[in-house]
Amino acid sequence: MARWGGSWRYALTWWAGVAGVTGLLALIGWALSGKDGLQAAANVAQLVGVVLVVPTVLVPLWLWWRRSTARPAVTSAHLDHAKDVLAGLVEQQWKTEVTLRSLDDPDPIPVRWRQTAIVAVMDQPANLTPGLRRLTASSADIAALTGKFRSMRRRRLVILGDPGTGKTTLAVQLIRELMATRAAHPDEPVPVLMPMADWDTEAFPRLHQWLAARLAQDYPALRAPDLPAGMAEMLAARGHILPVLDGLDELPPPAQQAVIVALNQSLSKTDQLIATSPD
Repeated sequence: MARWGGSWRYALTWWAGVAGVTGLLALIGWALSGKDGLQAAANVAQLVGVVLVVPTVLVPLWLWWRRSTARPAVTSAHLDHAKDVLAGLVEQQWKTEVTLRSLDDPDPIPVRWRQTAIVAVMDQPANLTPGLRRLTASSADIAALTGKFRSMRRRRLVILGDPGTGKTTLAVQLIRELMATRAAHPDEPVPVLMPMADWDTEAFPRLHQWLAARLAQDYPALRAPDLPAGMAEMLAARGHILPVLDGLDELPPPAQQAVIVALNQSLSKTDQLIATSPD
């Protein structure tokens, strides 16, 4: 049926072309038979030449535009491929960044972390994971902390501390460990560090809108021709990104409040999050 439909379209195009040429020849003949004779025919011929040249220019341009803008429909395979592409970019990014920051020279300074005693910043008790209500960890054993994060009922972790206490370093260590063990957890979202100082909550009132804009800007490989259009938006909206938000303390108090409000209005029940914040 598809072949018959294609043949029918080709036949229709061919007969339309024949009819067009016949009509143009008839127009030239009519001009020749008129009072002005050859001059009128020459004018018609010039017009016909222009009419015939225009499609030869526009058709290739149109075909090129169709090829450049045509994108496949989104499938789970596309999403998995996009996640793998992003994960590879993030992993390579942090290999380079760790070298620049000398985090492995020879090891990060071991810092002991414990659960805060500030009840006001804790989640509701019913949302906490049994057995992790007194969470303690050390940056010297990041694998153990990553395991505890993965075992959380709701994977949301806020790293509190004064400036210079190692909040960002701990967040980077978590990203690296999550990436290093990703093969055993292929369904997990890809952790991506995002500086909260860049979040304009007026332009992007929802977290996922801002994540999509940053992903498209920072990882242009997500716009590759073999991926559907808007892949960054799909990854962010469908929960395939674990945002690691850093630098709340770099914002002035009004902007901090705006970010916290936007987070509360953006996160769904299953959304994951890691953030650094001052005490």
